[in-house]
Order: sequence, then structure tokens, then C-alpha cells
Amino acid sequence: MTARVGTNLVSVPTATLERVREAIVDRRLAPPLTESDLVAFGLGPQLGAVVAALTGHSRPASLAILDTTLAERAAAAKPAPELVWTGPEAMSATARDTAVVLRAL
Repeated sequence: MTARVGTNLVSVPTATLERVREAIVDRRLAPPLTESDLVAFGLGPQLGAVVAALTGHSRPASLAILDTTLAERAAAAKPAPELVWTGPEAMSATARDTAVVLRAL
């Protein structure tokens, strides 16, 4: 199957993608999915994006699409590293107090 132009799951909530994935794993949804399968499953405003991304794909391909999307979202949700400086601070520095950071950990 060829890639679809405009296929975008960005607007679909993570909980919805997890629900669709779980239904595929539990075989409540059986790929290759159709628009009517997803309507019957109860997808609302996100229907168009999910249809564009998953319709016609095999079970392994559908799970790979969902797993990749969910993994990227999980990786993006991790907090960015933060620099903590212990020692004398210059007048223009914006370092956080080490004791404050340690209490937060």
C-alpha cells in the first residue's frame, strides 16, 4: 500500500490511539480496517485522521503505526535535562539553588 498524503495522527488524543490499539490487540477490531469499522467502534471527531492512517493496513502494520506514534509521544513527554550548578554564582547567572533542586527530586 502506498503512503497517504496528509496522514496525520497529531490531532488524535493519545487515549484514543491506545484504545484503538487495545481493540486491535484484543481482536475487537480486525484489520484491514475500514471507515465503517471505526465508526462502529465509536470514533468521533478523530475519525478522519485514524481512517487515513490505518484503513487498509494489515494487523501488524496497524499495530506498528500505533506503537510508533505512541512511543514518539512517550519520548516527547520526558522532561528536558536541567543544569544545576553548585558553587559561586556570577551576577548575571540564572542558576537554581542546589538545595531547591534536590528537594524537588
